[in-house]
Amino acid sequence: NIARPGRNLTGVSIDGGPGIPAKRLQILKEAVPAAVNIAYMVSSKVEAERSSLPVAYKLLTNVNEANLRRAFAEMADQKIDALLMSENGSFVAVRNLLVELSTQHRIPAIYAYREFAEAGGLIAYGPELGELARQLAHDVGLILNGTRPGDIAIYQPRKFELVINLKTAHTLGLNIPPALLAQADEVIE
Repeated sequence: NIARPGRNLTGVSIDGGPGIPAKRLQILKEAVPAAVNIAYMVSSKVEAERSSLPVAYKLLTNVNEANLRRAFAEMADQKIDALLMSENGSFVAVRNLLVELSTQHRIPAIYAYREFAEAGGLIAYGPELGELARQLAHDVGLILNGTRPGDIAIYQPRKFELVINLKTAHTLGLNIPPALLAQADEVIE
């Protein structure tokens, strides 16, 4: 139970809920309106089964350089127009390679965390990690003042941020619609 996890369990979740992948897909389609053949790269079957997006799924259970290079080559051969990246943490560690391969194969991608856009990724939409860190510090304070962890609700993100990298958009030959740029919390030029 997220509201009352019980025992010694509490925490902060980075999972924004089931609607977030659909929101990312919507943003991606706004940024790349000509995209028809869209892939969703995930690292677990559970994640793929949980989502019901109208896209092709690219499952990488072992996220490493060789598998990523192979996956991007396959997507290029399949004429993938755009890519939706999973928020799974296994992709964060290889974000520079993901951004490099996406640009190299000219596959516009949307990612879950701003760090991807800062590394050169096209778009990031996901939880504002500063909010989660503040909540975590608050929860630690409650525990240090005697509150049982199991009485503290597991916090789910409420604030999301949209970061667009215009430099990457220009590299990919994309013109990001002004309406989408106006929604961005940050535009990297």
